[in-house]
Amino acid sequence: MTVIVEDLRILLQGNCGVEDAETLLAALLDDPSRMVTIQTGKLHTALWQVLMATRPRIEADTQDAFVSSYLLPLMLDADAGPGTLENPQQHTTRSGQ
Repeated sequence: MTVIVEDLRILLQGNCGVEDAETLLAALLDDPSRMVTIQTGKLHTALWQVLMATRPRIEADTQDAFVSSYLLPLMLDADAGPGTLENPQQHTTRSGQ
């Protein structure tokens, strides 16, 4: 399984496919305060859509230039909702601030 749900966080690990989007959404709806930690090789766009719709706190350690340059900053877009970026190497966004 590539979506691991723990008490205080959701770990996205390995290659996350479209089949993982429902698990991610259910875990975030169950407890919206959980932080999502992204440690993946590939993350299907369906999971990004869940993340953009639910706006959880995100911690991402990625070497993927596209994710770092385009997707994580979308989570910080003022028009899209709240969020902060704490470290350019290890991205963290927080909703509700």
